[in-house]
Amino acid sequence: MPMFNRLQSPWLAAPLLFICGALVHLSMAPYTLWPLAIVCPWVLGLYLYRATPRGHFWRALSFNLGLCGAGVSWIYVSISQYGSTTPEIAAMLMALFIGGLAFIFSWPYWLLARLINKR
Repeated sequence: MPMFNRLQSPWLAAPLLFICGALVHLSMAPYTLWPLAIVCPWVLGLYLYRATPRGHFWRALSFNLGLCGAGVSWIYVSISQYGSTTPEIAAMLMALFIGGLAFIFSWPYWLLARLINKR
């Protein structure tokens, strides 16, 4: 599979997994493009195949940043308008929220790869 080997480049994997993570939201209401709920995690699985534990973490983090970052504009509105903060602080808090969620959801991938691969 020479084409798949070319796709394993980290420079291509990170944006592609980010987009796949963001596309998962289109599989739910009101869009109901349900095949994306199958295809996007499958693409993540392809990129995790034969990766090191560090690769598992970074690829899962990229996927989870897209997954957690899509559709969180309501957090920005809640913080900036109802929390009476400046737009800069609201954007910073939203970025911390997205990054924290993605970080928390990426650790199990690293741990599982570490326990199974023993590399």
